[in-house]
Amino acid sequence: MRGADITQQTTVAVRRNTTAALRMLCLGIATMVARRRRVDPSSWRRWWRRHDK
Repeated sequence: MRGADITQQTTVAVRRNTTAALRMLCLGIATMVARRRRVDPSSWRRWWRRHDK
């Protein structure tokens, strides 16, 4: 394997992990906010769909 291939694969893996981590973080924050405001998850999901572009 050439160095460029390894670098590219590593970059893709890191990006994927970062996206997953960010999603988990967002879900955690959303859950905390929902608990504090006692908002049902379905309405939160509707709001999320509207704002997620």
